[in-house]
Amino acid sequence: MNLREQVTKDLELLKLYGMRDAFNQQFEDDQNEDMSFTQRFAPIVTEEVTVTSNTTIARLLKQSNIRWKHASLGDIDYVVQKGLKKSVITELGEMEWLKEHRHIIITGKAGVGKTFVASAFGMQAIMHSTRVMFCRFSDLLLKLAAAESDKRHATFKKKIEKIPLLIIDDWGVAILTATERHLLFEFIEKRDQKSSLIITSQFRISEWHDAFGDATVADSTLDRIVHSAHKFNMPGESYRKLLGLNGGKHNA
Repeated sequence: MNLREQVTKDLELLKLYGMRDAFNQQFEDDQNEDMSFTQRFAPIVTEEVTVTSNTTIARLLKQSNIRWKHASLGDIDYVVQKGLKKSVITELGEMEWLKEHRHIIITGKAGVGKTFVASAFGMQAIMHSTRVMFCRFSDLLLKLAAAESDKRHATFKKKIEKIPLLIIDDWGVAILTATERHLLFEFIEKRDQKSSLIITSQFRISEWHDAFGDATVADSTLDRIVHSAHKFNMPGESYRKLLGLNGGKHNA
């Protein structure tokens, strides 16, 4: 085994596949012979960084359960998807709000594209190597309740309490039980000022309060979300209807 083969094998053992490929590519270009060691080594490291980043993004995407995996902030149609300003979305795309543990709330009728926009922000976070999880509000309540007696769901609860960005889709206004009310408050309180939320809802924020059935708990829970959130209301007709699609490319 010659030295090149040994280096290739060692890089494979270390699972540095990007460096392995870039190292072997060095032998395919005669121009590399006139470069310094640093000039030749730099692209090898860069390739490994790219491969590692792509692997991380693929892993985070798979774990996220995000609704629209090809959603992008660049694909937002500001003519059809009203209530959104390109300058604001572009600024939020820098993700400073995520570093500051702030939130995003998107309200509007079914079909106007709320879930697509939420997914696009989720994808943007993933591109920044941030862990994201997507779940429906009803499922979240069920799993929080199940976590009280089920070890599997207890593990899920601990996991989502620490997820940097949680997307809660379709926040409803059905009256919460006493248990749901307590669990939701506890869940939001544990995440407060430590992580971010993106919430979509067909109902105005002012309508969320009564669902708690307890003004004190409602105030304590919603204050932790609403006052540190960027808020968007998306008026207008269903995006699916306007596109003339059955089911639509984008969802609520």
